Amino acid sequence: MESMVLFIAFELAVLGVGLPAAAAEREFTQADCRMEAGPCVKTTGGLTVAFDINPKPLKTMRELTFTATVSQQGTPTADASVTIDLSMPGMFMGKNVIQLATRHDGTYEGKGVIIRCPSGKRIWQASVAIEWAGKESVVSFLFEVQ
Repeated sequence: MESMVLFIAFELAVLGVGLPAAAAEREFTQADCRMEAGPCVKTTGGLTVAFDINPKPLKTMRELTFTATVSQQGTPTADASVTIDLSMPGMFMGKNVIQLATRHDGTYEGKGVIIRCPSGKRIWQASVAIEWAGKESVVSFLFEVQ
């Protein structure tokens, strides 16, 4: 939800409404997840998602393992469909969606590559989409890649 608010603020700024464009752009340059410190955890729609990427340090143009551990009130979810949509806020970098496979106890894992941005920007967004028990929830993480 927070990422959607930032996106809307940025779009409004570009259209000349609300925040100045510089303020909206500044919001996108701040990672809300220090991936090098370990998994980041957020809650959405009653689900708690612990998101991690390895190996560290995170670098572009190499295969990475993406992991999401999903639980509801401390109980691991089973049989969820989990995908990660990788994007760069404020810049289209092509479609990059990773389907995660069930591993164990609410843990889902998949492999993918974060591409190098020609502009040199390093903030990426991972939107983790979870379809489970007939509902869909999405939680986003902003993180820095070397």
